[in-house]
Amino acid sequence: AALPLARLSDRYSRKVIISVGLMAWSLLTALQGLAKSFTVLAIARIGVGIGEATTSPAAHSMISDYFPPERRATAISVFTTGGHIGLMLGLSVGGLLYEWLGWRMTLIAVGLPGVFLAMLMVLTVREPERGANGRPPQSSPRIDSQAPVEQPESIPTVLKYLWSKKTYRHIALVLPLFVFTNYATNIWGAAFLIRVHGWGLAQVGVALGLTVGISGMLGNIIGANLCDRLGERDPRWHLWLPALAALLMLPLYVGFLMNANPNEALAYLAGAIFLISFHISPLYALAQTLSHPKNRATASAQLHLMSAVFAAGLGPFLIGALNDFLAPQCGQLAVRYSLLIVIPATLWGSVHALIAASAVKKDLAAAEQERLEQ
Repeated sequence: AALPLARLSDRYSRKVIISVGLMAWSLLTALQGLAKSFTVLAIARIGVGIGEATTSPAAHSMISDYFPPERRATAISVFTTGGHIGLMLGLSVGGLLYEWLGWRMTLIAVGLPGVFLAMLMVLTVREPERGANGRPPQSSPRIDSQAPVEQPESIPTVLKYLWSKKTYRHIALVLPLFVFTNYATNIWGAAFLIRVHGWGLAQVGVALGLTVGISGMLGNIIGANLCDRLGERDPRWHLWLPALAALLMLPLYVGFLMNANPNEALAYLAGAIFLISFHISPLYALAQTLSHPKNRATASAQLHLMSAVFAAGLGPFLIGALNDFLAPQCGQLAVRYSLLIVIPATLWGSVHALIAASAVKKDLAAAEQERLEQ
């Protein structure tokens, strides 16, 4: 759903689309708690995914109109911090709520507040002028208008334009390969601590949630701020710094998997998640700057789609398949060795980041020239 919803966001009021999506996925989350059959549960869960697909592409587009390119990565990092906070609460508080209330009431309790947030979004958020790039509007635009812009381009046309840029093509590969680490630990980290270190579910939820959430949040904000500061001198730092951080992450990640002490292992994981989170906001910000203002939501949605398919979809599946393959020889330790698949993915992503850095100056200059001509 990401691409067609992003095209709507590139044409109509982004805050309205985000608000409708937020209300839909909140109600459907609560509905899962009332489900009486697998079919209803599955349909509601699919609906949650569709609702969530409205948010980041439209939000990235709005943020890019609120803030100029030299501040954009930091601004997007503040927004994406919400994901780290949500993950932290989901793992830690979610496990406790499950034990206290059961899974049905937990889903209802976490779903319904979103309805009120959706109304707050509509009433308080200002829709910026498209292409403002942090500048005050020159006139009084119809900021909350839902009238479409003239001659909207098709999805294939927009994607052809984006993929014609060498930097964007390689960013689209860097993101899922780096995000692979996040999904590996989010999906399989709990199983690792339970099987290898013998922890209980509630203990794992709190410890893993706080470790991943706080480390990811700090790495995201600090990495983005450093990229913005260094990027003012040379835009290649938006790719150099994430690649360097990813390489430094690898020994810490190995320490997490191989350390016999679970508390020390979590300390290594904290450092690994901190470093691998450097890439998130700078790469999204760079993609926004490379794209035309009227296509920014689509540029973000394409990156989300790549991450969803390869990092979120294929990554955990490959780890699970490798886990099953190694189980006859390694038993409960199979999860440890299957998680080492993160290492080649991270190295591969670093190569694409360096290739993208070699073209970023040329592509940014071309994008700026295109905007001036239009």
